[in-house]
Amino acid sequence: MCIPMEFAFDAMPDCMDRSDEQALDELYKRYYQCARESTFECDDRLCHKDQFSCGNGECVPWSAILNDQKHCDNFRDIAYICEISNLLLLTRGDWSGICKQTMKLVPPLTNSSDCRQTLGHLLQTHPSHQFRDLAMINLRIRCDNLIVYLEQNAFFPGLKIVYNRSRIETFIINPSNLQKPIPKTPDLYYFTGRIVCNGISLNTTEKIWFTHQELQKFTSYPFFPLFHLICQKIMNQSLSNMKTENNLDSSTTPSFHRCKNTSDRVSLRRINDGYIDCLYGDDVRNPDYPMTQLFRYQCQTVTSPSQYVSCAKLGDGVNDCADGSDEISNEIRWSTLKCDVNDNYACWIFHGDQFGENRLKDARLHFHRYCDSIWDIMDGRDEKNCSDWICDPGLYKCNITGQCIERKYFCDGEFDCGDGEDEVNCSLPWIPWNLEAKCDKSTEFFCITDDYVKNQSLNRSCIHRSRVGDGHIDCIGARDERNVASCPDHRIVGDRFLCDKGKKCIDYMAICNGIKDCVDETDESICYWNNGSCPVGQFSCADQKDCKSTRCRGQIACIDKSHRFWCPNSNSENYVYRSSKYRSVIDNKKRCYNQLKSNTKLAIPSSFSNQQVKALAHRNFYCNRGFYLHVVARSEFFCFCPPTFYGDRCQYNNRRVGFRFRFDRGQRSDLPFILNVLVTLVLNGSTVVDHQFFLDAAKEHSSKFITYLIYPHPKPSGTYSVRIETYHSTELIHFWEYPVSPLDFLPVLRITKVLRFPARSLPWLCSQNYCENNGICHQREDNRFLCICAYGWKGKLCEMRTEYIHCASHSLA
Repeated sequence: MCIPMEFAFDAMPDCMDRSDEQALDELYKRYYQCARESTFECDDRLCHKDQFSCGNGECVPWSAILNDQKHCDNFRDIAYICEISNLLLLTRGDWSGICKQTMKLVPPLTNSSDCRQTLGHLLQTHPSHQFRDLAMINLRIRCDNLIVYLEQNAFFPGLKIVYNRSRIETFIINPSNLQKPIPKTPDLYYFTGRIVCNGISLNTTEKIWFTHQELQKFTSYPFFPLFHLICQKIMNQSLSNMKTENNLDSSTTPSFHRCKNTSDRVSLRRINDGYIDCLYGDDVRNPDYPMTQLFRYQCQTVTSPSQYVSCAKLGDGVNDCADGSDEISNEIRWSTLKCDVNDNYACWIFHGDQFGENRLKDARLHFHRYCDSIWDIMDGRDEKNCSDWICDPGLYKCNITGQCIERKYFCDGEFDCGDGEDEVNCSLPWIPWNLEAKCDKSTEFFCITDDYVKNQSLNRSCIHRSRVGDGHIDCIGARDERNVASCPDHRIVGDRFLCDKGKKCIDYMAICNGIKDCVDETDESICYWNNGSCPVGQFSCADQKDCKSTRCRGQIACIDKSHRFWCPNSNSENYVYRSSKYRSVIDNKKRCYNQLKSNTKLAIPSSFSNQQVKALAHRNFYCNRGFYLHVVARSEFFCFCPPTFYGDRCQYNNRRVGFRFRFDRGQRSDLPFILNVLVTLVLNGSTVVDHQFFLDAAKEHSSKFITYLIYPHPKPSGTYSVRIETYHSTELIHFWEYPVSPLDFLPVLRITKVLRFPARSLPWLCSQNYCENNGICHQREDNRFLCICAYGWKGKLCEMRTEYIHCASHSLA
């Protein structure tokens, strides 16, 4: 869809995938409750290409689904196949929602159960030892070695799910597995049948197989690639002699880019925008296209070729630029520049493109973020030369560096002052490594130097505190300069290990594991005691008495506590050094005038014992996205549907048109201060099938209106359009009309417009009156006209009499 330029970066998402606004947490919070609340924003939301759409506004990364790490809250991603999920350890009576609706529950297991029923019983229940033995007999008698269990699923229609009987038998006969559930992960998948590739309908009778391991490796692609890989294989087999114009090689035309080795075509507007639309990523950093698109940010230090990303990606927490400058640049941490309702300046910065002004290059860090110990500029230049900085009341000023920190950060295991003075003489929450305990913690800092590695007898593993944070690296890996030195990504070293003369940083878990990640090998030589006796990938305790599969975990400990070497203060796998201390701008207006949301809850009696109440315990499922009321006297349930659904169980989607608009009055001081606005969905130019009414007041910044128009049930065939009429009282001033066809087949269509009044006197009457029965003919710029009928008449030309009128004679009817 296309939106007016003025609607981009105005803190109100208009594109259904939100690509017209920054990806801010504040704006995404409106989707957090989509699984439980039905709103137009939720039900209209489009997920990105690397996400699975749960159909209710929730978007789940494909990688999480493939790795069985996350499901849709409504289980849409496992519809028809809920029993094969390892995240749902439920029995047959506990299934709810989409699972209960789509699963084929198998009958109780007997000696006459067929192959699929037997396997289904193992997957859908936790069978006893007796039933396991019976299942074994049935599997051997009635099943082939490869069992096609399911032929229908939601994440890729046409993909068949296959289990290996031999593997299941091996698992069952193992006595140690008696109390364990049957492994649910399928062994194989295959596709066969009809598929449309590159606009060509193809049919394959050959089975295209994938193992479960191959399916999990699909996470290395930018989005779910199964469709493209199947097409690629089929077309390579059957269309090898295609003409040049149908080859799958990358090619360009004036209007689109053809992706390399696939049939996808991408609009040139989407080239070099930071979003990967081609399976092999040839639409990003593509030097064949000059950058002429608006709202693009050029990554600061990336060359050969240059790299651009959409401005919507600035500050979204993901490094899209190779140098990370879309998150932290030479001038600003982009997440601090938030185009939202509380920061008009940030939106003004982003609007520069539409006026030919590159305002992004002039964006600067807010002064209150300097000298706060957080790196908000590349290489931490905002934390240098802070000795004369004046701290806010209540903050502590570091003695040497001059940085301002909160007192609650003292002795929390992380350096806050650049030299770590806030961690001097602190007791640790764990017993330190014996070698570390030899240092005087009041005056010394534990540090393994090159000299100490060479000779532990002549040197100590401690340096004086004055050498910490002085800008000179004394410790191997820059442990003493963790808050001063930077990695090649221009970020703080923190708990990472710096090596190769500052050209590489590795994760703290990668050191001392027998794998040389650094060219200079310092990530392994720092563990001078390691004589290679431990297997590769394991940590050798410093006393050489044991090998550990990992470090920094309390349950996997060395006797001498050396497993705590180079460990952060947190045991969390997702821990990021000092990430909890990033400060946000305090918005006093929001703090003082924040309105509390009121939630209305319906109390549904639970004291009824009839079977219908028990069957409807999961009321969200019974009424889909709506809610139900229980008529106590008759034991009946009535569903109340949100506007986006209808049906006795809210089971059908309401087809609708979303319309977003605002008026541009220009310098039209002759227009009324208050405009009556009528928005209608019109069939065949005359029949109004739905309407909404608004009032627009003249002001410096005009309001944006958001409305939805619903198609009738059943939907009559014909030509649909959205018409906007503005009135002064009941006198028409001007009108606009936009066709919905030929896109009226879509379940949801969104139109966004800025409505501008023509530079002429209004109302604009037709030079020739085409309207009958005293109707008034109004004209617009494209020579289209609209008849405003006299009271009692209707139709495109006011040719039909209105039989039943329920409106007053002076109202709009």
